[in-house]
Amino acid sequence: MGLSAQMGDVGGFFMGCALMVVFGVVTLNEIWLQVAGLLTAMVAIYLIIAAAYGADLVVETILVEILITAIMLFASSRLQSAEFLEQPRV
Repeated sequence: MGLSAQMGDVGGFFMGCALMVVFGVVTLNEIWLQVAGLLTAMVAIYLIIAAAYGADLVVETILVEILITAIMLFASSRLQSAEFLEQPRV
């Protein structure tokens, strides 16, 4: 039961983040990208906290999470500054 719940939670979390990115791109609304970036940053933080409590420290995974966070925040800032877009925001 524990593995099933863990897989469901993690799968749902990352699928939800992916959908937020899609919504952000389709609607040109930067808040979706900011939220996805924030959630991904929290994953990196909690991976470090887990290592402090004895879990394996997976540096590669943490670096990927930080890279994804940076990409989301950069893309969000580009959407905020894109005044030339004519489409209405949803």
